[in-house]
Amino acid sequence: GVTTLRPLAVEPLNRQPLNRQPRPLERARAQAWNPPPVGHALDLLVKALPRALLNVTSGPVEERSLAYAGLFSSAAATTTLFRTEDFQPWRTDHRLLEERRAGLHAIQDAVEANGVTRFLLLIAPDKGTVYADFLLDPPPRRSAVDEVMAADPTLQAVPLAAGLTALAAGGVRDLYAPNGSRWGLEGQLYAARTVARKLGRLGVLSGATDPSPDVAILPCRSGKGDCTPTRTQTD
Repeated sequence: GVTTLRPLAVEPLNRQPLNRQPRPLERARAQAWNPPPVGHALDLLVKALPRALLNVTSGPVEERSLAYAGLFSSAAATTTLFRTEDFQPWRTDHRLLEERRAGLHAIQDAVEANGVTRFLLLIAPDKGTVYADFLLDPPPRRSAVDEVMAADPTLQAVPLAAGLTALAAGGVRDLYAPNGSRWGLEGQLYAARTVARKLGRLGVLSGATDPSPDVAILPCRSGKGDCTPTRTQTD
């Protein structure tokens, strides 16, 4: 059967004016004096005192002279800064690198075990590796990271060091900042385009085989209603 709901009783509106009396509210009072932000100054002093008083020259950053001009847009950039760890000996330890390669391959196998997800290893080089050939005093050790990783063709990796070095030799400036360890715009573009080409070869992206794709097309799934190509900015 059908049940008929009874109408709800509606109370008459209260026509009395609202009580707008102010209520006291306790607020936390600001301190009368705030100490200045001396953290950066203290950090600078901690780093500078050993050099000034103890003549300690080692540190996390080192400056090296350039043998070639034009690597950076600044005309005064005759030297550049590197992280000291850029020249650590582990980068030439083939046995250590082979162990790391095996570990990365195990991660790749685990990621792709479902048959759908793809694994891609981006080997981002340190600044010392890219600019080693342009230093007045080249480092005694050259990184073997790309060489060892490329020795396993089944590891889906994207090495960037050789390409970035070639760009710098060809006159592309500011791949890295002269006093920083991060890619500049040209370095980011090269990395994005190299990854896009690799993803195109893996079948993850279509339209990404052009030498410099600015836009890649994500493949659609037939019968899933999403076959309108999605334009993805790769830069």
